[in-house]
Amino acid sequence: MNVIYALIVTIFLTTMTPPPPQTPTPTPAPATEIAVFSSPDVYTDEALQAAAEVVEQRLEALDVEYVSVSVEDGGDGAMAIQLEIVPEHLTARVVELLTQPGYLELVDTSALGSSVENVGAHIWTTGQAARVDATLDEAPPEGALLNPETERPFKTILDGMEITDAKAIADANGGSWIVEITLSEDGSAVMEDYTAGHVGEPLAILIDGKMLTMPVIQSTVSSPIWLQGNFTETEARELAAQLASGPLPITLEFTSLQSALDE
Repeated sequence: MNVIYALIVTIFLTTMTPPPPQTPTPTPAPATEIAVFSSPDVYTDEALQAAAEVVEQRLEALDVEYVSVSVEDGGDGAMAIQLEIVPEHLTARVVELLTQPGYLELVDTSALGSSVENVGAHIWTTGQAARVDATLDEAPPEGALLNPETERPFKTILDGMEITDAKAIADANGGSWIVEITLSEDGSAVMEDYTAGHVGEPLAILIDGKMLTMPVIQSTVSSPIWLQGNFTETEARELAAQLASGPLPITLEFTSLQSALDE
């Protein structure tokens, strides 16, 4: 009886023993490719490296997954920025945001009055002229407005080089989003001094020469400042990503996409 009982228990335990765990088949990592960004500008190695840092900062601010950003030989002897990334992450919009200059200006447009009819127009400024080494007497780019009182560029009060941070936040007074910009100590001082003496006058906010908005100065302002333009959340986050990284120091163009295995 004991032998039979032991045999039954042995059979029961054998049939109840779970099978060994199966090793899961690893999911292969998505294949990456190399996106090459070059510049038609004449630039120094330092300027190209600075542009690569701006590209990397924008990718991180936009939450775009990537492997690496580096400065390498572009294949024709000229140095270029190489971005290793899964192609699906490199959308047309991401390329656009990585190559836009992202140059912010606060511009004295008191000569235009407080009318909003020029919002969206291209304005030629002292800041833009300085960036392209143009003299203030040179003709503006086609379609760009000059100061009607002087027939010269509008005066740039402050530009994006003084930005230390930018972030998108929901507008507590409505469903739109705004971009909050924090200025450097010097930028805050310039902003405070200018707005204190120009209450009641318009101050245009430009991105890459295009007027984003033209609010009227209501009181003395230093830092932070808020950009309001009926932004959606996506628009506000994209703009904040560009401004937080600072403007590109050189012109960038997306030139090719090649297999990472070719490197």
